[in-house]
Amino acid sequence: MPNTIAAITTNVRSFLWNNLPWLGNFVRSIKGNLNKFEGGTDHVPSQVVDVLERYSQLIGDRNFPVTGKVCLELGTGNSPDIAFLMLLAGASRSIMVDTEPFMKVPFQEGKEYEELVSYLRSIETDRIKFPQLTAHLNGVDLNEIARRLEYVNYDGVHLPLPDASVDIIYSKSVLEHVREPAQLFQELRRISKPEAIHLHIVDLRDHFHIKDDNTVNGNWLEFLEYDEEAWARRCVKTHGWCNRLRLPSWYPIVQESGFAILQENIVRIPLPTQSLPDTIKSVKDLDAAWWWVLLQPQGSKT
Repeated sequence: MPNTIAAITTNVRSFLWNNLPWLGNFVRSIKGNLNKFEGGTDHVPSQVVDVLERYSQLIGDRNFPVTGKVCLELGTGNSPDIAFLMLLAGASRSIMVDTEPFMKVPFQEGKEYEELVSYLRSIETDRIKFPQLTAHLNGVDLNEIARRLEYVNYDGVHLPLPDASVDIIYSKSVLEHVREPAQLFQELRRISKPEAIHLHIVDLRDHFHIKDDNTVNGNWLEFLEYDEEAWARRCVKTHGWCNRLRLPSWYPIVQESGFAILQENIVRIPLPTQSLPDTIKSVKDLDAAWWWVLLQPQGSKT
């Protein structure tokens, strides 16, 4: 009986969203921004280190020098910290790009990073595979480093950078928001140097049903139940829109754009307790909640 009730509830909800758009708009007008989710590090030192540790797990034992490299962060949002740390680790350039001017932090002021640097000094950094960071945590001019940060807005597809110009490209909780991922990956391939490294962390969960990186709230696969039009209405006035691609769909996008997968970590979590439609149950790797992936242009010698 409980499963039957859950199935009926799911069907009714989907019908209402698909056929009564005014209802969805009314609900959102009441809830405001309660469901808004920011997937970055929110300028919080502990969250910054957590992301660095995830990147480090992908890097493993590989030699990963940052010194002299050109680095690019996709979808920086309001969190310039990792871009700053790339410069601290010796990068020649650190560029942040985003589709909208989300950045509110005065990112070219050194005082914005004092708490982050102090936090890094106070913890064990053995798990972070950016050894240059530890060497440069003392006696540095934070203002001089911060002034070198670059921030660019772009249209979500065409990156304003020359061919084969970037060494390191990274993102966290960004690619799931890209509307044309195949086009973007072709553009990423264009700007990547032959030996470039990519570090991407993709959140495959419904952003309206998550509390943070480790916690879901209710049916974290609910977004798969909407058709395209209803899903677009669901996301009006929020940043919760996702392309809803499941893990198997990402592989051809990456590989057909000319990238090889060097390493991946797939974080799986229990499926929602709510009843799922049969069309969704049949999807492969449905329990994949996060995809961490290390990429390199195909044919690279490293």
